[in-house]
Amino acid sequence: MRTLLAALVLVVVADEAQATMPRLTEMPAARNLQTCQQWASSQDEEAIYMWGLLESGKNSDDVGKLRLALSCLGDRPSDIVGFGSSVGAADQYCKARPRIPICRDRR
Repeated sequence: MRTLLAALVLVVVADEAQATMPRLTEMPAARNLQTCQQWASSQDEEAIYMWGLLESGKNSDDVGKLRLALSCLGDRPSDIVGFGSSVGAADQYCKARPRIPICRDRR
């Protein structure tokens, strides 16, 4: 039983170590265009970079901030947000989109 528990803890810890999606700060209580834009702009550089990833593999801070602001306003994040944060997320994204440049480069 102890061996099984130790193995389970090891799997959970290893799985958590692979997740590299940056944490976001708490969203504003009053969400409107202005507060959400300010909130998006206040996120750290790594988060804006992750949210600004384009299908070409390039990155845009403006796109990242726009996606963050729209998410704050209630929109569902783009499927590409989080690409590269784990092997599983990238594989799942590329399985549905094998022809886009960011996925062609993974082969």
